[in-house]
Amino acid sequence: MVRILAFAALAALAAIVLIIVAGPAGATWTGEPLPGFGGDWYIDEDTWYEDEVIDLYGSIYVDYGVYVELSGCAVTFYNDWDDQHGIEVWWGELDFTSSASGPTIVQSDESWYGYRMSWY
Repeated sequence: MVRILAFAALAALAAIVLIIVAGPAGATWTGEPLPGFGGDWYIDEDTWYEDEVIDLYGSIYVDYGVYVELSGCAVTFYNDWDDQHGIEVWWGELDFTSSASGPTIVQSDESWYGYRMSWY
């Protein structure tokens, strides 16, 4: 009986340690996966990202009739010239919302070049 209680106590302690070490959940997403760095992100299915760091040396293209939500994300475009990369929404919908960790931020890298945003 003592061994069973000791084992149960040890198992409970291990579970608590795992929960503490794991910490809060990281980024979550459904839909179109991010491209590798250096590629455009063509989104042709409903897509949702939360608390994701999105670094693109390319553009985001949202296809016709597709819904995309970026919630609490940090989107950074890396440009070699002004308006080289950006966001184009082709009759779809793109929403920037806040998550528990904060608002969605869209920005250019540290260069002075801007990014473009177009809705069709």
